Amino acid sequence: MSIQEFPQELLCQILSGLDELSLQACALTCRALTSPAQAAYFRSLSENSESSVESAVRRLESAPSIAAFVKHLHVMEIHRPWIQHSKVLPRLLAILAPSTVSLEIHLRQWKPELSRLPYSSFARLERVETIDLTEEGWPGCASTTNDHALPTFLNHFPRLRSLTLAGYLPNHDTGNKSGPAPPIFQLEKLVGSCLDTLALDWLIPALTSLRFLSIRQFTSHDLRFIATAGQSLQCLEVTYASDTDTQLLMNAIRMHATNLRTLRLSVFRGPSVQGPKPLAKHTEIHAVIQSLLFIGSHAHLEQLIFRASEYYAHIDGNPWNELQDLILGTAFPRLRCIEVLLTMGSNAPKSPEPILAAVSQLIQKRMFHLSITQGY
Repeated sequence: MSIQEFPQELLCQILSGLDELSLQACALTCRALTSPAQAAYFRSLSENSESSVESAVRRLESAPSIAAFVKHLHVMEIHRPWIQHSKVLPRLLAILAPSTVSLEIHLRQWKPELSRLPYSSFARLERVETIDLTEEGWPGCASTTNDHALPTFLNHFPRLRSLTLAGYLPNHDTGNKSGPAPPIFQLEKLVGSCLDTLALDWLIPALTSLRFLSIRQFTSHDLRFIATAGQSLQCLEVTYASDTDTQLLMNAIRMHATNLRTLRLSVFRGPSVQGPKPLAKHTEIHAVIQSLLFIGSHAHLEQLIFRASEYYAHIDGNPWNELQDLILGTAFPRLRCIEVLLTMGSNAPKSPEPILAAVSQLIQKRMFHLSITQGY
């Protein structure tokens, strides 16, 4: 097969993994590689100051064809405020508006008197479907109330489908009647954590079609998210939750997420402000097993991935054979793959043989995959 006959989608995927120098070399190799290499090279644009935006505008205006390749815009405001009063940024956004579908913004709010997200100029990017927003607070920042900045900003993007939040600015709703307008978009993917509880409450109506939910730090809002998504939810990822938090989440899955296909868990043994005392179990593997018991049964779950640490824990047949018995029972008839990402402590056995022996039936069915990393 010649390079001209090679599928463009696959070619672009291959080139996306190359560094800038390699892409430059590919673009000079032959005509068939020029356009795909340029598309990969110019796919993302990152700006962190007024001067960098001016340089980007000059480049794009001198070579207008490049703008069509830019799909992702990354804007940072870390050292000093510049976005709100930028004179050239609106020109850049106007150039990128027809092609840009992904927006990433990283902000650091240095002074409490500064307005949050006063960026109405970004509304030019009408085709944006993915937003990744990080808000850092000023040292010792206090909570605010009835701040509608985040909902107002997100409502500039009617095509928004995927939202990643890392918000460290606490904000609460005190029942003010003049709240923000309801969401004009419907999310399919929601990732991250946010201390802006007003914005999280506001997002609830936009989650009825949610398919992917990633929880990085458990809050009571996550239970509402699962309940709102209901049967639409296909993948749930719990990155950081205590065993008691996980108990509440599993109960929510059992009640609402009846079409869930993939469950990813990363649990630790510890107390929770949301629920009862920690489970009286020996290791985090026990906590995972207990989580499955809380679900009880699930007719559609196909893939289970969990990350845990076995620091100073002796690994023998139990609890791994208990996990095997649970999986091979009738509670999870469609479960086909269990992936375990295990961090071993210095006092734990270095060999995975005891684990593999305890789940031999799962291995025979090619259902069990184990990855081990060494901890301290």
